[in-house]
Formats: sequence, structure tokens, C-alpha cells
Amino acid sequence: MRFGPVTCCWWYYWNGANSADKGDHGGVDYLPWWLNQVNWMDTINGARTLDVFDIHAYADANTTGLTTAQLQALSASVYRDYWDPTYVSTSGTSTRSTPPALSPTETIPSAFRA
Repeated sequence: MRFGPVTCCWWYYWNGANSADKGDHGGVDYLPWWLNQVNWMDTINGARTLDVFDIHAYADANTTGLTTAQLQALSASVYRDYWDPTYVSTSGTSTRSTPPALSPTETIPSAFRA
């Protein structure tokens, strides 16, 4: 199994590892650009090079003073950042706040959810 690109944090979704990747790639967000490059090279070479698309993103909500029940509710809700365009995230690094100029998005579009 081949994994890639194995990044962490929403920042890398948009900007890449060196903070200049988006600018270097015509303003296209880093991960969509990266996947396009993999697909392009696979098409040229006639071989599949990626089995698992791997990106990690973690919520960074302020948990100070929360009860156990509130922490559990927060833990259960943070995954909505990935798929629910109506969810108002508690995370400062969610799909809705990085970059802040963009409107809410679905990281996993509804067309890809079962």
C-alpha cells in the first residue's frame, strides 16, 4: 500500500509544506494540485502510484473549563468539519477558517459519501 502525501493540519491542505506551494501552482490549493499531479503521472506512465490519500487534521478548540460531557460532545462533533457545510466549527483550523476569506466548504463532498 502506498500512502501520500501524509500531511498534517489544514494549513497544508491549502498552502503546502513551504507556504509557497499555492502561489507556485497558479493559486490552486496544494492537495488538489498534488492529486492532479499524481493522476497526470499515473496516466502518462500507465501505473497507479497512490493507494491511500492521507491527510491529518485535528481540531484545536479551546477546551478550558469544559465538563466531561462537553468534551465528549465536542469530540463527537469535530468530524462534521469534514462533511457538513452547515456546521459552525469550534476549531481555529477548520475548513471554514483556513484561509478565512473562503466560504464554508465540504472537505468530503456529498457525492463521495455513502
